[in-house]
Amino acid sequence: MDQISPRSDERLLSMCVYCGGVPETRDHVPSKILLDDPFSDNTPVVGACRECNQGFSLHEEYVACLLEAVIVGDTAPTSKMRSKVQKALERGQLLAARIKNSSIEIEESIWWKPESERMEIVIRKLAQGHAAFELSETVLGEPYHLDFRPFPLMNEGERSEFERMPEPSLWPEVGSRAMIQAATNLPGRIDPWRVIQPQRYRYALCWDSEIIIKIVMSEYLACEVRWN
Repeated sequence: MDQISPRSDERLLSMCVYCGGVPETRDHVPSKILLDDPFSDNTPVVGACRECNQGFSLHEEYVACLLEAVIVGDTAPTSKMRSKVQKALERGQLLAARIKNSSIEIEESIWWKPESERMEIVIRKLAQGHAAFELSETVLGEPYHLDFRPFPLMNEGERSEFERMPEPSLWPEVGSRAMIQAATNLPGRIDPWRVIQPQRYRYALCWDSEIIIKIVMSEYLACEVRWN
């Protein structure tokens, strides 16, 4: 993904994009645990306070490991898994046991019950980071809508609706990456999906009467967050 340099007012992002505190560090969005090595130098980076930057790490590791366990069908570290997840499960036996205990076998199929609160923490964090990076907007309030579902549980119509993004009628913040992209492309010619790493992570966003962020992890988990 080619990265556009923003020309927005720096004061708009002079705070931690997650809590509004002092941005003492820089945070990758998405976190490196959700990507494979080597990752692109163009991976989005936003300002974050040290507490937020460190505080999300365990939750993001949980999400990455859970996703891989579901896709592979087991929590036992194996070469079938992404290297980072395999290593995380090898050193985190408690994490592996916690994820395994959330699974249940029904008619020879394994079903998993994710820890919804941890999933929502990570998805909201990612959406906040993408909003800040693309729209130069720090979104601190709780979203009115946050949902996540695996693609295999969607029917064809639901999958099609998720992949589609409405064409915004309003222009975003002056100088933001989203505005620069909109201003340099013809209407209807912009691909709304930003691919950070093929088959691993992509996201799309819309700004109009509301901010809509959609995220796909490992081409398996579909996430959607909305703010008024």
